[in-house]
Amino acid sequence: MGKKHKSQSCKKESTKKDRDVHAGIEERCKYENSSADENGEALAELETVNEVRNSNTIIQSESLKNVNGLLDCLKLGKKSNNCNQQKQLKSSNYYLHYVCQVCKSVIVTADKCTKCQMILYCSKEHRRQHWPVHADLCSAVQDARQSRNAKHILDVAIEKDYEFFKSFCYNLMIECEYRIQRKLENWEKELFLYPNVCETCFQCDSELLTSCDKCHHRSYCKPEHQNADHNLYCGNLQTFYEMRNQKFLHGNVQVTLPTEQPIGALENMDLSLHTSKKNLNKLEYLQLCDIATGPFTALYAYNHFKELDTNHRSKTSMVIHVVGAEKFFEVNTLQKWEIFFLHYLPDLKNLIITFVGPELDISEDEILSANNTELCDKCVDLKRTLKFSFISNTLYHDYAAGKSFQMPSLVCVFNAGMYRSTGYNQQDTWKDTIVKLFSWKNIPILITEYTSEEAEKDMQRIKAIQKVKTLIPPTQNPFSGRCPNLNFVSYQKVPVIFKNYYMILLQRE
Repeated sequence: MGKKHKSQSCKKESTKKDRDVHAGIEERCKYENSSADENGEALAELETVNEVRNSNTIIQSESLKNVNGLLDCLKLGKKSNNCNQQKQLKSSNYYLHYVCQVCKSVIVTADKCTKCQMILYCSKEHRRQHWPVHADLCSAVQDARQSRNAKHILDVAIEKDYEFFKSFCYNLMIECEYRIQRKLENWEKELFLYPNVCETCFQCDSELLTSCDKCHHRSYCKPEHQNADHNLYCGNLQTFYEMRNQKFLHGNVQVTLPTEQPIGALENMDLSLHTSKKNLNKLEYLQLCDIATGPFTALYAYNHFKELDTNHRSKTSMVIHVVGAEKFFEVNTLQKWEIFFLHYLPDLKNLIITFVGPELDISEDEILSANNTELCDKCVDLKRTLKFSFISNTLYHDYAAGKSFQMPSLVCVFNAGMYRSTGYNQQDTWKDTIVKLFSWKNIPILITEYTSEEAEKDMQRIKAIQKVKTLIPPTQNPFSGRCPNLNFVSYQKVPVIFKNYYMILLQRE
């Protein structure tokens, strides 16, 4: 069982503990490494958390000192001792403020954790069942709240702007990681990133909040605080819950890639997957779109480039570079490059996809497995080849300067975030890569982003570094992903994002 609620007699001990916490932060203490994240796909929903670390947001007085340096120290924490039942509860867990943390049913009559006031249950039984998993974090939240003399841990953010709220929640998450001396599970991070607050003023008193009766996701403390654009996102937020619950109850949505050869022009996702859509349920189709978005977007960009280049000749061989690749995003379901790219270019005989990234870590066995995938009978008869190479733990400009470099026919930078001045390892790694990307003539560079704002910022930064020719300006991508994810970075304005939602196509001027 976890720690009991602090009494008045514990104030001195609590105060000393708070001093120790802040002292430890300043000393940048490191913990022992924990195991790698068991649920790689869950990072899709949380990847934008890192954008807060990389932004230039001014951390307000409530925020912890030295947070940027502390993040790297706390990325891996001590393992906690959990029984098999606790591990089972964590294995596919997620947090939404309106569902029971055990069974994931939408709450009708809430049984709230009265200690941290952050988690709801559908019954006392489920609250008791979940306590061994929740206890240490619950205690950390209580300690953090008491150190601020607050009734609720988020009281300090009420009536502040979103930048303050975002920084406070993120830094509170880091503070609690330090207090319990372990890395938080993904569902625990979501507790801090997407708490139940008024979407306008961040009021956190649940007695004053009303949630949308359809999606249950967005709340407001008074009618005039309900976002006028909510209907634009309400359906997607409902779908988000459906997908998370499907995974919790039954595992990942499984979908079989289409086997039929493409018919007609490549115009948009729905037309290109028309036949498959008829045979799939809603969630299966959305999952298929998320698989297809990478190669389809690359193909759409390449075809556009060919149309504009009057001297272009059909290629029999192509090399595509995927920059900033990560194992659980770009490097999944590799057969998609045959189905959604190779099949659409009848003159293409040999296709090589090279994945490059500082956070990419692919084993030799995985490389062998990737290159042993059999092509369809028609591709085999036509003696086509599809090969994959993986440049792990490497920045793109370093790869481009090395001996193993192959000149690309197309470069893809999916969901790039080039506008950020601090990225991998807290360094500005994009600047040198941008210089290298636009050092070659007549090579199309495809860049995608989650939002129009990010796409515009990418354009501004690229143009400040290199002279470029715009082939496609920041535009909504007809082949974007369809699985909704929550958007912590600009959650107040755009709560839901999709992979590759906006695209840009550039080349050296």
